[in-house]
Amino acid sequence: MRKYQKTIIGIGIIISLICSLVMIYLFLYHKRPFVGWDFMLDTEAVGQYGDFMGGVVGTFLSVVLLFFTFSLQREDSDNNVQVYNNQQLNDEFFHLMGLYKDIVSQFLYVDADGSGEYHEGKDALKKFVEILNIEFPTDLSMSVRRKKAIATFQNFYSQNNELLSIYFRTLYRICQIIDNSKCAEIKKVEYIKILRAQFTNAELFFLRYNAMNVFGVKFRDYINKYNLLKHVLPLSLLEFKEWHEHLNSTNFSKANYTLQSLKRELRYNLEGRKEAFGGLISTKRYSVVINVNNLKSLVEITIVRDNNIAKNTESFYSWMDVFSAEDLEKLLFFFLYENFVISNFNCYNVRRWLKFNYNIISSADNKDIITVTVENKLNHPLILSYKYVQ
Repeated sequence: MRKYQKTIIGIGIIISLICSLVMIYLFLYHKRPFVGWDFMLDTEAVGQYGDFMGGVVGTFLSVVLLFFTFSLQREDSDNNVQVYNNQQLNDEFFHLMGLYKDIVSQFLYVDADGSGEYHEGKDALKKFVEILNIEFPTDLSMSVRRKKAIATFQNFYSQNNELLSIYFRTLYRICQIIDNSKCAEIKKVEYIKILRAQFTNAELFFLRYNAMNVFGVKFRDYINKYNLLKHVLPLSLLEFKEWHEHLNSTNFSKANYTLQSLKRELRYNLEGRKEAFGGLISTKRYSVVINVNNLKSLVEITIVRDNNIAKNTESFYSWMDVFSAEDLEKLLFFFLYENFVISNFNCYNVRRWLKFNYNIISSADNKDIITVTVENKLNHPLILSYKYVQ
């Protein structure tokens, strides 16, 4: 029962009780229903009192009870409608999820070395990503690199159009039925998280690049609203090949975890959360610090490398030792540009209002201080993600 309904019923009962008490008082002390010393009832007075109580207070109380009954019936009806909506969404969602799994299972990659080995399903998609990364050049500027990455995907899409088009249309339809459902928002989030949990990094890779070309424009709204790219590995993207090609599997994982932790810390700071994610730690050789101004319009990331401390391959930040200070500075710039501009398809922050700065200071005590900032020139708050699904 809704709060306002409970309030109305409570007020009605209180008014009825007050009226009853007032009439009892008037009846006992003014009308005096008892006659003589033997306390004989004055039937006329009692009858008049009964008529008033039944005609006025009784009617008012009946209206309150009737409203109460209708409220319960409406609540039951609303619950039945919600149950129906939930069941309808559940049936459509898992039917389409079955189609999605069938489509994924049809992807096939045959090794080009003539060995006859092949990969199916999600393994095939992973293999496709590896091949695209091998063929992608690294000596490009950020803007040219992005255009080249989109062109690379479009070429791949044209060669696998029949199956990929069905794949993306099915994913779009799943998001559409969830978004258009009349279910409660919390229920929609549950289904989105089920869908999101199915994606491998290769699928997130293709989902991102598909939304960056003309065929995937309509998908951008759902990707942003439901944070579908939340778990994409930054260094697996084509634009970041310059760095990940120098990392072994262990350092690749460490680097991705560091960048994902950076993104989460940034989001917590920009959303004004008091708690910290705690994914970023300081070591003797490295420290990583994030600063956000009060207006949330400026973000600064600083990495301090103490060259007086020996390298340690077991360290959480051992991957940074692979790169020079200039390489790390460039990586941080690409990281900020990716998260504030590219990955949300330029929907959150107006690019021409953003100003990026980067700087390296080599201190007298043999430390490299690498600082990269992004600032909204109009002092508008920077936006990292849509606050619908985290």
